[in-house]
Amino acid sequence: MAEQRTRDSIWITALTLTRQGQAVTPDGVAEKTGASTRTVRETLNVMSDTPFLQRDLANDGTVRFLAGDGIVTV
Repeated sequence: MAEQRTRDSIWITALTLTRQGQAVTPDGVAEKTGASTRTVRETLNVMSDTPFLQRDLANDGTVRFLAGDGIVTV
């Protein structure tokens, strides 16, 4: 089996949480995965170019990511 890399962990964490209806932030995902905030931010931005995540700007200016059209939420 292939070794799970840092960006794999970011993808899995972000997709799991957003599928459960939660919004994710770069800081929150970095805390859960142990990855740097910069790597998480870059990865989440790439993911938001796919149907899996959508980028959202909260009222307080915080960037967060929500489930995209390609995700079935539970």
